[in-house]
Parts: sequence; structure tokens; C-alpha cells
Amino acid sequence: MIVVFSVRRYAKKLVSSCCGGEDGLLKGTPGGRAKGYPFLKLLEIDGMTCIHRARRLEHALNELDGVRAEVDLSKGTAAIYMQERLPDAALRAAVCRAGCTVVGAGADVPAAKTGEEGA
Repeated sequence: MIVVFSVRRYAKKLVSSCCGGEDGLLKGTPGGRAKGYPFLKLLEIDGMTCIHRARRLEHALNELDGVRAEVDLSKGTAAIYMQERLPDAALRAAVCRAGCTVVGAGADVPAAKTGEEGA
């Protein structure tokens, strides 16, 4: 009985995403472009192999105080909007908890200068 369930789950992973779920668009993006998040940090991420990993990454970043993150699976990036500047080590730790790796990081930029901050 256990073997049957194991084989079925393995077969499901072969035909779907790496995490065994269905593919789709990220839903429920927190909308970090709201006022009150004046700082922006762009990260290049390695290890986002499917929509589920991207969701996990987005949630891990959004658990940080004063952070709203938007993850782009197709570009392999995360836009992190912050109420106050956070150290890179804190952001890297959150990315690591999600099972991904930071491969590049841009400088902290005021979100208003990028035209990203809005209503």
C-alpha cells in the first residue's frame, strides 16, 4: 500500500512542477508598491525552479518586519520594498530559508526615485 502511494506521488512530480503541485501565476501578491515602503532592493535569485518555490520565497521575505516583496519567477528576481533599510544578511537569511540563493543584489534605492512607489 505504501509503495503504491509513493509511486503515485513520484509520478505526479514527474508531470508537474518540482514541488508536485500545479503550475500557475503567483496570486495574492502583497502589492509592496504602496506608500509607506520608501526603500527598494532588487535581488537576483537562484533556485526558484517553480511557482511553489517562488511563493515560498515571497512569503519568507514578507514575514520580515516592514517588508513587502514581489517575486518574478520568469526573471528570477525579487523586488523588496522596505519601510526601513534592512541589512543584506537578513534578506539573504530569508531567501535561504525558502531554499533559494541570492546571486546578485542591487544597491538600496529610494522607491520614489524608481517611480515604483504609488497610491
